[in-house]
Amino acid sequence: MSKDKKAKAPIKEETAKQKALKEDKRDKSTKKISFKKPKLPTIKVEGHNFRPVLKIVEYIVIIIACLALIDLGVQYYNNSYSIAIVNNSRIPRSEWRKQMEQYYGKAMASKMIDDQIVELEAKKANVEVTEEDINAELERIKESMGGEEALQNTLAANNFTLDQLKDQLRTDVLLRKILEPSLQYTDDDIKNFFDQYSDVLFPTDAAALEEGEKLDFDKYKDQTTDWYKRQLVDSNSQDWLSQKRNEYNIVDNATNPPKYGFLTTTIKLVNEVIDNIKK
Repeated sequence: MSKDKKAKAPIKEETAKQKALKEDKRDKSTKKISFKKPKLPTIKVEGHNFRPVLKIVEYIVIIIACLALIDLGVQYYNNSYSIAIVNNSRIPRSEWRKQMEQYYGKAMASKMIDDQIVELEAKKANVEVTEEDINAELERIKESMGGEEALQNTLAANNFTLDQLKDQLRTDVLLRKILEPSLQYTDDDIKNFFDQYSDVLFPTDAAALEEGEKLDFDKYKDQTTDWYKRQLVDSNSQDWLSQKRNEYNIVDNATNPPKYGFLTTTIKLVNEVIDNIKK
């Protein structure tokens, strides 16, 4: 054999261990990751499986929740959309509001404007109303009506709440505190008022009198004076409010619905600025 020819190196055969490593790598590269769905816990008691029972309970809870939502929607529809249902015929809330605004809207708007004027004038005059003032006024009303029960019955009959009454009393007391310092009257005015209305002002005491007797004016003078001032405030309040309305810039959209036009608001603001500059 020639020396130039080199002997070929024998090819080593793969061992069983090497083949196993290659197969393992192939398996890992092609292996997919899978996620198992969570299962309901299985409760077993003495060999019994309660998983089907839990599934039924789950369905029942879902059904009850759906029914509750549907019922809530029906309640909202009945109470919010309609003010009444007559033989399955609904009276829409929108129609009710329209009717209320048509018949009572202007009067209510006028009252709210007057109440706002009273509030603003009270701030100017540094007039305040305390809780004690309102409670004292409330007690006076109770006494004149014959007690707490009579007051509550009257409120219920007029669909009025105690809080609404207190709000109204607050405005009334504010107005009285504003106007009382400017009232003018004499003792003779008080005496004449007492002689004319003593039976109405003090019915319990008047009923206890013997025939021919009269209530003593001096004994009831302070209370009569308070009643007389209240009457003066009531009789003068409308004239006072009318005067104040002329002093304020009031836009009453309830009485005079607004008219829309090109740059209407801008032109109005410019005119107001010019008027203020001229002043």
